[in-house]
Amino acid sequence: MLTPDEIHDLIVMPKKVCDAKDRLLSEIKINTQTPINKRLEMLAIEKSEWRFLWNIQQSGKTLLKLTLHFMERGTVTDLIRIDYSGRHLQPTEINNHVPEDLITTAGTWLEYTQPHIHLNIEGYKPQAWARPLGNSFPVKEITSQQSVLDAILAFRLMIALETKINFEIPLL
Repeated sequence: MLTPDEIHDLIVMPKKVCDAKDRLLSEIKINTQTPINKRLEMLAIEKSEWRFLWNIQQSGKTLLKLTLHFMERGTVTDLIRIDYSGRHLQPTEINNHVPEDLITTAGTWLEYTQPHIHLNIEGYKPQAWARPLGNSFPVKEITSQQSVLDAILAFRLMIALETKINFEIPLL
């Protein structure tokens, strides 16, 4: 299991999307036709032994529901996940690694109206805890398809993805 510092290092490690032959891509296109469901494979630029996956999943029923999930591919270790319009139950037990601001949330629900970011805290299964999105992420809520695209671009920066994302708007 990776330590929180190792997870942080993997998140901020520069990376690019790769194709099926592991060629690093400078830019990609994502079709914006709803729902957006895209899986991107990535390689660390300077340490190509590190492989990553980013799943972008927008609900077909509730277009304002979005999950941005980033993981290390080799061990399928969850590194970071942001959920909009999803509920999350916090663990009930608290150990000495739980950040102080989360202690009072033990055993409570983060509701659909509370976008949140999942955390890896030592002593718990990966991403068992979540924190409401605060100042650490610029897109606080999903209100339109444009805010979905804004969240994707902001997450790209958060995970240090250097591949440029262009959105392909389908013709009517």
